[in-house]
Amino acid sequence: MRKWLAEVFYWDWKVFATLLYWNLRYFYWKRALIIFGVALILLLHATLSVVLRLLDEVFYPAYRKTPIREPVFIISNPRSGTTYMHRLLCLDEKRFTYFLLYHTFLPSVLFFRFILVLKRLDKKMNWPLRRFFEKVEDRVFEGWKDIHPMGFERSEEDEGLFVLSLMSPAIGLVFPWMKKIDALWIADELPAHKKARMMAYYRNTIQRFLYAWGPDKVFLSKNVISTGRMGMLLETFPDARIIYPVRHPYKTIPSITSMFAAPWKLYAPDIPENSPEYRNWGMLSIRFYQHFFRMMPHLDAERFYHVRYKDFVKNPMDTILDIYRTFGWKPDEDFVERLRNQCNRSRQYRSKHDYTLEQYGYEKAVIEEELREVFEYFRFKKDGVS
Repeated sequence: MRKWLAEVFYWDWKVFATLLYWNLRYFYWKRALIIFGVALILLLHATLSVVLRLLDEVFYPAYRKTPIREPVFIISNPRSGTTYMHRLLCLDEKRFTYFLLYHTFLPSVLFFRFILVLKRLDKKMNWPLRRFFEKVEDRVFEGWKDIHPMGFERSEEDEGLFVLSLMSPAIGLVFPWMKKIDALWIADELPAHKKARMMAYYRNTIQRFLYAWGPDKVFLSKNVISTGRMGMLLETFPDARIIYPVRHPYKTIPSITSMFAAPWKLYAPDIPENSPEYRNWGMLSIRFYQHFFRMMPHLDAERFYHVRYKDFVKNPMDTILDIYRTFGWKPDEDFVERLRNQCNRSRQYRSKHDYTLEQYGYEKAVIEEELREVFEYFRFKKDGVS
């Protein structure tokens, strides 16, 4: 019974209480308005999600028979090229199915079917809803377009499932005191009962998604935060394939800080950039490197692929086709052509996302000491960013 309840919905009330407590303790009126608004949204979302997922059990019980065959998980430290890699692989729509951003809002078969009906009606009316949400996207995601381009109907990682269930360190987007939820940083270190519930909910959600969007396809996930869940993923999906692009820590650590702490400038202007609170994002990144390195001996060589970031961005098409060779997949001509066209277009892209280690108070010597084995294994230069 407990497992069934976790499959329907899992919510961490202790984390919810922590969010409220620390925002009251360090009260700032603008932050309080935002955080309590977020808290209300979380409560309403939890209620609606439970209702919809319970209705799935009534109207679509067959979803539970949907197999999850050889899923693919792209994981790594944030800012390591995972989004680009994911979106290139998503071009193979005959092989893969994957979450769009809105899929993670209400992961229910009933909601997915409702969206399909809504899209058909919108098409008949010449797309008024699409135009409306495109305008919403422009406003909501404007601050992210040079960091991580987003959209409701763009392929996206599935961390929203964990964030909305309060099972993710990405809650730090609206919670500057990340050390208070550091138990979530490496979820593989959580108590067994919590890990079991988390994965019961996640596996069940993937079944619902596949049932609605492609039971004959391979589930493709990109989720950088799941680097801390590698053990759980391998245990839950023993036939999974893992793809790991790896980038120099001197680049990922300030970049994750700049990206994930971006909302803090709105509601936490009292916290300076050069502060322990900001550097907690860097500590999370360091923990991810360390955890992955510990997990490497447990990875099956035939189901694991890793590539250095600089090699991937230099030759993205070669990298993708090498992944196919490694896993024994045969790319069809249509996919190869789409891949070639996309890679050619992407050559013109130049990131406008600026950041440095120094602006957040990071010290190279500390990073090198914490990640000594990682530097040696991946042959990272200590005086450069290769």
